[in-house]
Amino acid sequence: VDAELFREFFDGCCAAPIVADATPGSRSSSAGIISLRGSGVHPVSLHFVASPVSDYLEHAVQTAWMLHVAEDDGDILVFLTGQQEVETACSLLSDRALTERPRRRLLAL
Repeated sequence: VDAELFREFFDGCCAAPIVADATPGSRSSSAGIISLRGSGVHPVSLHFVASPVSDYLEHAVQTAWMLHVAEDDGDILVFLTGQQEVETACSLLSDRALTERPRRRLLAL
């Protein structure tokens, strides 16, 4: 990701930022760039489907549950498109957890 390009775009699309120590009429960047290098402490696996699915939300929930059951302890991160999808996925996973593993509790963040 080109962080400078993103900053320039968003600085250019909005009103001039208010900077306490700026001289009148000058523009100053309103965003800093913080870069963190991954240390490789936590391995990450990416999973993709080979072809489009009819219900991506249901497929994401099924995949997350399959990983939860089959893999060692760890976190599962699912990217969804909006708040409604997140709430629906949490509800579906909670229902599945109560049905299949009643002594464990789902912690959705």
